[in-house]
Amino acid sequence: EGLTIVSHHGHKNWLHQVMLALQGLVRNNPLLAPHFALLPPSSFHVTCMDLLSFTANEFDKYYERSAGAGHPPAIKEQIAGVTAAVDACWSLLPETLTFRPVGVQCHADYVLMVSLEPDPPTAKALCAWREAIASHTSCRAEYCVNASPEYRFHSTFAYPLYSIASDEAAAAFSTFAQAAQWMVAGVGPVTLPAPDLCRFHDMGRFVPVSGKSSAMMDVC
Repeated sequence: EGLTIVSHHGHKNWLHQVMLALQGLVRNNPLLAPHFALLPPSSFHVTCMDLLSFTANEFDKYYERSAGAGHPPAIKEQIAGVTAAVDACWSLLPETLTFRPVGVQCHADYVLMVSLEPDPPTAKALCAWREAIASHTSCRAEYCVNASPEYRFHSTFAYPLYSIASDEAAAAFSTFAQAAQWMVAGVGPVTLPAPDLCRFHDMGRFVPVSGKSSAMMDVC
């Protein structure tokens, strides 16, 4: 269970279509299909800022109350504070974000994802916006997901289920990895809509709570 900010591709986006094709290569290969869980296409997204994440046990136990002195406030209070901070900062984002696919992370033991690099205006806007959220008075940044300096924007299309052990499956995966890099190299820059603040229960569904468009409607 958690709260995050993501930009969904939309099925007409080229990145979305390439990721569907990549899933097809995995799904239709009997040497690879058993090893990966393919995400539903409706969940395809780029995470712009991770915020809050809780285990099912934590959510059930501490939603209404804090664990006590020295611990974070009740989860519902954390969600309310972070949501207020995000809603106060939507105006800092442009209407669209532009990313360039730079490759596919293809390691049999890790998630399969397209790595993305923001163009300079997008990178600058995202950086200022993320810092504004983290420093907002209603956002307790120390309780949020830590931002890693090595973080790379990406879009995930599959999670590993079982390690690849046979030589035949390893060869099939190597062929897939080469094809994936070639396919992504031909995509070029992609334009995504401004992100939404979303609740999630797992990696297969992100439910919008608020976004830049709704914030602009409230202002108007």
